[in-house]
Amino acid sequence: MITLLTILAAAALASALTALLVYRIARSRLLPEIELALERAGTEAAQKIGEEVEGRVRRGVQEGVTSAVSALPSREVLRDTARAARTRARRS
Repeated sequence: MITLLTILAAAALASALTALLVYRIARSRLLPEIELALERAGTEAAQKIGEEVEGRVRRGVQEGVTSAVSALPSREVLRDTARAARTRARRS
């Protein structure tokens, strides 16, 4: 019975040590590759998002300027307002 327990304990210990060794080797080789892939993906995503945001901001600014310019009074309105002001100033 003791021999069977010794064999099972040795097998379990050998399996645990083998699993630990495989884990450490795989981690040391794969982790840098995974980190590099994640960094590249993050950089690409940031560029795409930056381009998207830049385009939306540009369109928003253009629309804002266009609507602000269209809201300005026309030359005729300004001219008529100036004439009316001069006429009132002369009458006073």
